[in-house]
Amino acid sequence: MGESMEKQEWGFKENHELHAAAAFTIRHILQAIIENIDEPQTGKSVIHLGHGDPSAFPLFRTPTVVEDALIASIRSAHFNSGANHAIEIILTVLARPGANILFPRPNYPIYEARARFSPLEVRHYDLIPDKGWEVDLDGVKALANDKTVAIVLINPGNPCGNVFTFEHMKKIAETARQLGILVIADEVYAHQVFGEKPFIPMGVFGDIAPVVTLGSLSKRWVVPADPPTVIQVKLNIPGFDDVVDDTDFCMKLAKEESLIVFPGDAAGLKNWVRVSFAAEPEVLKDAIRRMKAFCLRHAKHY
Repeated sequence: MGESMEKQEWGFKENHELHAAAAFTIRHILQAIIENIDEPQTGKSVIHLGHGDPSAFPLFRTPTVVEDALIASIRSAHFNSGANHAIEIILTVLARPGANILFPRPNYPIYEARARFSPLEVRHYDLIPDKGWEVDLDGVKALANDKTVAIVLINPGNPCGNVFTFEHMKKIAETARQLGILVIADEVYAHQVFGEKPFIPMGVFGDIAPVVTLGSLSKRWVVPADPPTVIQVKLNIPGFDDVVDDTDFCMKLAKEESLIVFPGDAAGLKNWVRVSFAAEPEVLKDAIRRMKAFCLRHAKHY
């Protein structure tokens, strides 16, 4: 005990890569934007069209009768702790040294963050805006190799809000069969499709390629859920005098107008923004007025 001990360098250190991954979540990104808000300076109350909980607005609050019915119906069943937990489990099961997985671009950020905690190599295939955000199947074939284990397909789309056609989904299944890979079908918004195009579950094509489907009680019943109604808006950055990119746009919009929208770059869609319209009509009208005022104020004047 009396002998002096040489000081050794600790064998454990901070993992900077995982720290960065843990910070790359919707919540952290929105918090950074919210910190720019100065309500006393703007004199305007905050309008939050970037978060994932429409139940913040009275119009979308879940009735107590629905909450009680859900509790009664699931007491005898076992569930994951939400779809995010299911994503973690699937990626963990599929991970092995040298393996890679195909993610869409743009993508739901949780996939990116969870993948950083596994040895899986992430490869990104594109969704094509001009074709209703369809999968670039030629790009998928070019990315995949004998180490590819799965492709993630988000339908209805998040963050794009698109719905794939039967014909396109069949082509995706046939491509997966050709490549010998699993299809991870993220269908948490399956019951929140409001347009003319019907939702088709990927499981319909389970006889062509293996499919694992993700669902969500909270999205099904909005208790609470991510916004069932979102739009992607492409920014004309060259048309602004002093806005650098989508993140800069969101930061300045929050500071000057107390209006929050989500930067597309966080989902792999540079210079787009995601706007939820799961809010009351008067709130949306006010948000549009603020957005217009901001854009006019920062537009280039030729």
